[in-house]
Amino acid sequence: MNLTKYLVFNFYGPKMWMVFLLLVWGLVIGTESSTLTSQPEMEANAIYNSGWWNTSDANYTISNRCNWGQISCNKAGSIIKITIDGYSDEGVRGNNFGTLNLSTFHNLESLVIMNVRLQGSIPKEIGHLSKLTQLYLSSNSLVGEIPPSLGSLRQLKHLDISHNSLQGSIPHELGFLTNLTTLDLSQNQIKGDMPLSLGNLTKLTHLILYKNFLLGEIPSSLGNLKKLESLDISNNKIEGSIPLELGFLRKLTSLYLSFNRLNGNLPISITNLTQLESLDISSNFLTGSLPSNLGQLSNLQLFWLNNNSFNGTFPISLNNLTQLEYLDISKNFLTGSLPSNLGQLSNLQLFWLNSNSFNGTFPITLNNLTQLEFLDISHNYLTGSLPSNLGQLSNLQFLLLNNNSFSWTFPISLNNLTKLEYLDMSYNFLTGSLPISLRNFSQLKTLNISHNFLLGTLHSNLFPFTYNKASIDLSHNNISGEIPSTLGDFQQLLLNRNNLSGTIPQSICNVSYVDISYNYLRGPIPFCVHPSAVIGNKDVCNNTSCDHIYFQDFVSENKFYFQPCSPIFQPCPPVFQPSPPPKKINKVNHHVAIFLPILIVLILAFSSLVCFKLCNNSTKKKNGNTTTTKNGDVFCIWNYDGKIAHDDIIRATEDFDMRYCIGTGAYGSVYKAQLPCGKVVALKNFTVMKQKCRLLMKVLEMK
Repeated sequence: MNLTKYLVFNFYGPKMWMVFLLLVWGLVIGTESSTLTSQPEMEANAIYNSGWWNTSDANYTISNRCNWGQISCNKAGSIIKITIDGYSDEGVRGNNFGTLNLSTFHNLESLVIMNVRLQGSIPKEIGHLSKLTQLYLSSNSLVGEIPPSLGSLRQLKHLDISHNSLQGSIPHELGFLTNLTTLDLSQNQIKGDMPLSLGNLTKLTHLILYKNFLLGEIPSSLGNLKKLESLDISNNKIEGSIPLELGFLRKLTSLYLSFNRLNGNLPISITNLTQLESLDISSNFLTGSLPSNLGQLSNLQLFWLNNNSFNGTFPISLNNLTQLEYLDISKNFLTGSLPSNLGQLSNLQLFWLNSNSFNGTFPITLNNLTQLEFLDISHNYLTGSLPSNLGQLSNLQFLLLNNNSFSWTFPISLNNLTKLEYLDMSYNFLTGSLPISLRNFSQLKTLNISHNFLLGTLHSNLFPFTYNKASIDLSHNNISGEIPSTLGDFQQLLLNRNNLSGTIPQSICNVSYVDISYNYLRGPIPFCVHPSAVIGNKDVCNNTSCDHIYFQDFVSENKFYFQPCSPIFQPCPPVFQPSPPPKKINKVNHHVAIFLPILIVLILAFSSLVCFKLCNNSTKKKNGNTTTTKNGDVFCIWNYDGKIAHDDIIRATEDFDMRYCIGTGAYGSVYKAQLPCGKVVALKNFTVMKQKCRLLMKVLEMK
């Protein structure tokens, strides 16, 4: 009783509160200790039941999981990190993501599962990993949609689920991840618009969304990402114009917007991105002229403008981009002459100017680009000659000058370009003879000087290329002389449409594909050469029989024949004479021409047979008794007597008197006669056969 009174009296006293706090603290410590003890066990069961690791292996005993290498634990033995990389951990292969019970890993801070062909979808339970700061699931086979529960991972700093087969749209809940610095959703099948909530990720430094099916426009809210260093939304289906707000991203070092459906002008605000090192806006529908102050992008090293519809002239300010290593402005509608101070781009290594409408001459200052390895100015309207000091580009490996209007002799200065692997000067107006200096291009893999007006002969040491599979095209020129007797193992050699003469050397068989058609070659065709490669050479012959030297060109539908080289063969049709095109004959006239002669022959044969029968029967029956009986039935073949019937007909028509004529035709006249038996018949007298019939009857009567 006294104890009760004491407790009641002192319930609000300081001593009682001290006792109460001690009891509560004891309960909390006991509960936490119990939790820490059970947490590792739950995680061990989740690891074991996942089937991701071969726990029967001595290296993967479940009790030693914290030392596996792919798993890290805290001091209490709870898992804080799981790292599985298929490139380095070949013994570990994930199966289905759903077999790992993520809800048990309350202390997990980093989950990295890459390149292990992980299947299934991302489980929504992943949102329970509240301590997670890193989530890398790239380069797997994940499907389904991105779970909105990822928006619950408020501590997340790095999210990379790229290179999978994820579908659906980007959940707007990702805008809640305000601590996120890296977001990579690239190379999936994500559709829909980019959510405006992405503008809330103000700590973001890398936003990578390329190679998806994103639609709509670039949200202007991206202008809020002031810490953004890399933005890549290329290879999507994004439309509209480039928002001016992108010019606020002053820390951007790389901006990739290529292969979309962007239109409109390139905003001037882009020139505010002075930290840019890479800018790719290629393969869109951008129009208008390029900003005149592009030279402000002084740190730019890689610049792609190609495959758009830009017009106007080449911006002179581009010459201020002295750090440029890669510049592609091809396939636009740029006009005018090339700036004379292009030589200021001294660090340029790859330069595309092709497929525009540039005119004027080749800029002399281009020879200052001594680091240049690739130069393409093809498909323009450039004229004049190449500079004599073009050989200063000693590092040049690819040079494309084709489809212009250059009119000069083959420049000797090219002799110094010993690293050249690809040279195309086709479709110009080059004159003069082929230089012997071609033999200096020992690294050349492709040479195309076709469709020009080159003269001269093929030197015996013209093709000493060390690369045996080189492709050489000298077609459609005026090259004369003989084909060199020594040729390398070229992949392709085109000498067609020239003035070559002489015989075809056997070394031509070293070439995989050859075309020497339409020249003035003579002599036997090597067995290795296809007939199509020598058509148009009227003095060539073949050492096989005519059956093997027939060739039909299915393109021109012409048939060609080759004369045999040996006289023992039967002569062939004229060499390379195209068969005339078939005449269009009217089908009716064609049938008449065939059947009319046959019909006339049959009529004449039948008439002769009838006359012969009539004359023969007349001889046998000339002594008959009565008119009625000797006639018989003239329409019955069994008792028909031609002589009797003939006499009755002559008598009835009074020798075919005109009084009995009822009509005339092309081959005779028709008469009406009444026979002795009383029958009235119509008779046709074939005037063509009349004389022959009578003569035949007289001969028979004499016998």
